[in-house]
Amino acid sequence: MGRGIATWCALKGIRVTLQDISEETVQSAIEFARKYFRERNHVESESNLIPDHDGSFISDADIVIESIIEVLEAKQMLLKRIETIIKNETILATNTSSLSLKELGSSLRNPTRLVGLHFFNPVTEMELVEVVKGPETSRESLNNSLAFLGQIDKLPLQVKGSPGFLLNRTFVPYIIEAMRLLNEGAEAGFIDRAMENFGMNVGPIILMDTVGLEICLQVCENLTKNPKKEIPELIYNLVKSGKLGQKTGEGFYRYENNRPVEKSEYTKRKVGKEVTESEIQNRLIKPFLIAAESILDEGVVSDSDLFDAGIILGAGFPKWTGGPINYAKQEGIYRDLISKIDSHKTH
Repeated sequence: MGRGIATWCALKGIRVTLQDISEETVQSAIEFARKYFRERNHVESESNLIPDHDGSFISDADIVIESIIEVLEAKQMLLKRIETIIKNETILATNTSSLSLKELGSSLRNPTRLVGLHFFNPVTEMELVEVVKGPETSRESLNNSLAFLGQIDKLPLQVKGSPGFLLNRTFVPYIIEAMRLLNEGAEAGFIDRAMENFGMNVGPIILMDTVGLEICLQVCENLTKNPKKEIPELIYNLVKSGKLGQKTGEGFYRYENNRPVEKSEYTKRKVGKEVTESEIQNRLIKPFLIAAESILDEGVVSDSDLFDAGIILGAGFPKWTGGPINYAKQEGIYRDLISKIDSHKTH
């Protein structure tokens, strides 16, 4: 995620320094960016991206975006250290996908400049960024963050600082349901093709591999009440064995040069329930609607139109549908859920 954010900002003419505890990780990110720029005939953008393993340039930054593992203590420690280095007026942003800004800011001397800027994978393709205002985030920090997103041609969606915000509150039940389909015997490629044929940018199984299975598991655990009961065991097994997805060469798929090339146990039809493409599509739309009810009830976004727009622009839901709520209404499916969602309009 960090390399995608850095690459996109550099492409948009911003001077970016990139730091990680591993020099190899920084160099890999630089190579990724160079390839991206050259493929698009923007080689001039290469000079905007500067490796900074020691963090020597942090003190000059106007905005710092933290994008490490989704572990509260680790993020708190890093943000606290960054705060001692940066200028007083520097925006301190976190790319957290599920953690509370109140908790993240609890270790800071000045939490008024902490803002959540949640980008989506792949950063170079997804338009939306969730903008999260913490309980102490100042109006100035929020406005400056919105101006920054305008500068890099991203669409901001302001959301309430509720765990998981909008997108991960819907993403988690969506991928859990996809893994349940795997458990029932559906083939990984069949599930992915069904959702891609529906119009999703990428299927849920290969999306998990792309994001990283350990990251998906962390987010799922953060956002489920009973992880061991709700999250299918198969993702625990893969993470435990070090099969984290595309970056390790194997997850639900096997990879060569970052492309799925070889079948794994999850890409072979197993004994279990046979499902049609249409059944898969409807089953994987339902989690969005279940999440919508609680999201609207809590005021994470103000109305169903913003919910649908956020899911289209952030999760890659097909634009032709008008979003999951609008699509369900048009198709006349899940009427009980739609009735509950509509009831929030009168609140």
